[in-house]
Amino acid sequence: CAHLPAPPLLRGMVAVDGGPLARAHVSVRDSQGTQRVVQADTQGHYTLDAAGLVAPLAIAATRERHGNCRYHHLPRSTCLTALVPTLAAGDNRAHINPLTDWVVSEVATALHFTGPQQLAEAAHIPAIPAPVYAQALVQLRAGFGAALAHAGVADTGHFDPVTSDMQADGKGVNAVLAVLNHTRGYDNASGEASGAILTDTAWRPIAPPFGPTAN
Repeated sequence: CAHLPAPPLLRGMVAVDGGPLARAHVSVRDSQGTQRVVQADTQGHYTLDAAGLVAPLAIAATRERHGNCRYHHLPRSTCLTALVPTLAAGDNRAHINPLTDWVVSEVATALHFTGPQQLAEAAHIPAIPAPVYAQALVQLRAGFGAALAHAGVADTGHFDPVTSDMQADGKGVNAVLAVLNHTRGYDNASGEASGAILTDTAWRPIAPPFGPTAN
């Protein structure tokens, strides 16, 4: 008899500041507006049944359940996002960390969202044009490729923070996250959080454009 394809699963680790975000609350929303939630374990690992979800998917992770990620008049939670443009049968690796949030921020700007959180909380996740996602990854690799290579990440030319291997071992991607600070900006028009901001340990912003053609 024919074998049915394995149902899709999302598996990944929620990480911030070089370590796991223990017991993070993870919310996944698809292009049809379907939402599913799960809680990570003490090591930041989560698994979510993605059967029936229709890509693209946006993932939002917070330290607290229903944590505030947008409004400045309330205490802000630790908030991270990631995008899964396509969904395959079986396991789909989907890490969530400051680098994935930076990519979502770049895509959100291109799609005229205030920031990554607004995109992740949209009623229906819009189509993510492949060139837009690809350009965000090009900029990420240009800005962080040398640091990733120095930390031992192989093939940085194809690095994607959502799918590339990551462990809470102080090496590779984890080593780079350990020397980054992550926050969100402020949008004057709406009073909400805006794009992702990454800085080094001296709080110097790390911002695009990167590469030889940058000013």
